[in-house]
Amino acid sequence: RVHGEDLKTGNQSEHLNLATTVRSDGLQSRPAYASAVAVTVDGIVLCWRGLVWNQNMDSAAQADAEKHMRNAEKHMKTSFMKWKPDIDDAIEEYQLAATAFRNAKLFQRGVEACCKAAELHKTNKNLFHAAKQLEQAATLSKE
Repeated sequence: RVHGEDLKTGNQSEHLNLATTVRSDGLQSRPAYASAVAVTVDGIVLCWRGLVWNQNMDSAAQADAEKHMRNAEKHMKTSFMKWKPDIDDAIEEYQLAATAFRNAKLFQRGVEACCKAAELHKTNKNLFHAAKQLEQAATLSKE
């Protein structure tokens, strides 16, 4: 379906035709471009610098981040055949989760993922990368 939104910018009202195809599950099937910078009132479609996003993309980023957190936890588990946790893969998953949480605007969870990655870097005695992760956590906490 095609969205057309009435948008108010300051004292003037503009009509913006956003030509985007939205599938039945709510995800955008192709990128759409608009000529103006605008945000809808109801929060369903966001338009910024000519690109159109759907609100469901944030929930997809959150689901992706949660998947990376679960994968990191799996890498840290030991079993009868796996005697040591795979710390390097867990670090990578925590870093991917932090990035996905930042994209989903869940900054507190991103800080949590960065701190876990920093602890694992410290376990590996890689203090430079641990400090970089703590710096990224501080940056996320400011946002």
